[in-house]
Amino acid sequence: MLISKNLSDETTDDELNLETLLLNLLDHRWFIIIITSIFLIIGIIYAECITPIYTSNALIQVQSKNSPLNLDSLFAQDPQTQTQIQILKSRMILGKTVDQMNLTTIATPKYLPIIGSGLARLFHKSANIQITQFTYPINSYLPSITLKITDSKLGSYDLLKNNKIILSGTINQLSSQSGYTIFVSQLSGTTGQLFTISHRSYLSSISTLQSQLNISEDGTKSGILTLSLQGSNPSFIQQVLQNICQNYFLQNIQENSLEAQQSLAFLQKSLPDVKSKLIDAENALNIYRQSSDSLNLEFQAKNALDSLVKVDQQLNQLSFQESEMAQRFTKSYPGYIALIKNRQILLLTKSKLENSIKNLPAAEKKIISLKRGVEVNQHMYMQILNKIQELNIVKAGTIGNVRIIDNALSYPHPIKPKKPLLVILFLIIGLIISSLIVLIRSVLNKGVKTPDEIESIGLPVYATIPESKSNGLLHKKSRSKNSENALLAIENPADLSIEALRNLRTTLHFSMMEAKNKAIMITGPSPSVGKSFISSNLSCVLSILENRVLLIDADMRRGKLNKVFDLSKQNGLSTYLSGSEPLSAIIKNTTVNNLDLITSGDFPPNPSELLMHPRFIQLIEWANDNYDYIIIDTPPVLAVTDAMIIGKHAGTTILIGKFEQTSQKEIKITVNKLERVGININGFVLNYIVKKLGSYNSEQYGYYQYSYKEDK
Repeated sequence: MLISKNLSDETTDDELNLETLLLNLLDHRWFIIIITSIFLIIGIIYAECITPIYTSNALIQVQSKNSPLNLDSLFAQDPQTQTQIQILKSRMILGKTVDQMNLTTIATPKYLPIIGSGLARLFHKSANIQITQFTYPINSYLPSITLKITDSKLGSYDLLKNNKIILSGTINQLSSQSGYTIFVSQLSGTTGQLFTISHRSYLSSISTLQSQLNISEDGTKSGILTLSLQGSNPSFIQQVLQNICQNYFLQNIQENSLEAQQSLAFLQKSLPDVKSKLIDAENALNIYRQSSDSLNLEFQAKNALDSLVKVDQQLNQLSFQESEMAQRFTKSYPGYIALIKNRQILLLTKSKLENSIKNLPAAEKKIISLKRGVEVNQHMYMQILNKIQELNIVKAGTIGNVRIIDNALSYPHPIKPKKPLLVILFLIIGLIISSLIVLIRSVLNKGVKTPDEIESIGLPVYATIPESKSNGLLHKKSRSKNSENALLAIENPADLSIEALRNLRTTLHFSMMEAKNKAIMITGPSPSVGKSFISSNLSCVLSILENRVLLIDADMRRGKLNKVFDLSKQNGLSTYLSGSEPLSAIIKNTTVNNLDLITSGDFPPNPSELLMHPRFIQLIEWANDNYDYIIIDTPPVLAVTDAMIIGKHAGTTILIGKFEQTSQKEIKITVNKLERVGININGFVLNYIVKKLGSYNSEQYGYYQYSYKEDK
């Protein structure tokens, strides 16, 4: 009974859900474990080989500027953290460090690529060098300069250029020759260790140092700055960071001393003028004394003089304050505005006092004017002298508003890489990559995995054949010539694949009741789906029941059934169809009872034309009368037309597909090609099934777990 096929354009693609994806991951767990393990090993090696990075920290406090001699008006200024950070990172500070530490010279040890430095650390053979001074001729090609340790105990070395010695020296000694000057302050490594010496520009060195230096403020407006520097040499970065702190500290002292120096210069410049005015005023008063008999003042005149002198002194003091304030503030500054208002009040008071003495006698007004000039200039002169003395003391005792709280210190353990974290990261990356590979392959793999996918396109599934490990071992034995027979049905009849073929045998028994003859064509959409395996072993399974079986290798292009039965390929189907041999000459007996074989014969140039010869029909008719089953192994349908020719003469057609390889599209095209020539496919066999959690469940294939068991 033929079963009609429904080849409608229904959706047959895999609908992958989360459960299927997870089951696919479990199916490929060993692949995931292997890939993840490889990444884990790479992560461990990388963590051990990567250069460790250390950090050095220092703590600086920036305080408000407070003068010890109450000169707040001269030096009061609030610290601005961001300004100080920019000063610390400026070329003014870092440039001094670059010069003092000779950071323009780069010396690195030569190791094997990638893993060399890591191996040196693991075996405690790390090399280190510090060059305090290095100069070379301007026209020299510096990248070719190499330093070689000649004696690690004595600390001697050679400087090489193009493998030629240009200078020899010893650690902590200045060496100079041929325009090259070098001073090596630190050198460690085995004898023969090489170092590459290169040079970078001054600005590039500063830029590199700026990028490596990190400065942050602890808290808000605390004035506490944390400086940190990272590098591969903990002692060297500690020295560099301490040098930066020291340069910043000295610069701050110089800045504060400079402010005092500027104020001192201003006062010293004003002192000669004030002294000259004082001398002139005293001379004028003395001359008037000599020419006048009386210099005594009445009570009212004396009070007016004292008041005017006091106001003039206050005005002079305000003038000093204004000139100094104008250097740092604008006229909109509140203190500046208050100063101007005070001066206006004093000027008004002065004007009233001057008006009050206009009615005094001329002699008294003259005396008041002269004494006023002397006392005002004398007070101003003394005030300037006192301030000059104070500023000299300030300049001598300037300590600045910066304090180094914690000197630079490097941590003994590297801050990176975090080896456990790095290894875990590689482990996670390996797990993700391997899982993605599995999932992508699962999504892209359009091969059929379950009978439901085949039946959804209208083909009944006659059998599902699990993959046999025993069959692979038999092929190896056959190739090594240790076994004449590589038939799984003979060597291991209890194998699950053979048990599945017995189920196929039963299905064929009932399905062939209405077939036009006993010929069964075994074909497939593409090569390597297991047609020959099923043909040969199915023939054995059928012959065991005392059925006479004829197995025909109709693949006259790549036929190989003769190798399975250890028979010669000559005198086969192609020989008979070409008329070279009679039918009786091509029938070959096998070692299996009731099973005969017709080999493919020599491969002809025109297999399709030979199959269309009437002799092939005569062969099928003769075999139908003399055998119970005729198994015909044919080439793939999508590759050549041989199967379509043979199928016209076969009563039953079985299509073979390979698990996860043969796609629904291939099956549909194969069915369409065969139906166009009037060949109906009776059933489908899904071959080489691998039991996977993501492909099928145990309920559908539970019988595969049922096998023979000996009584104990």
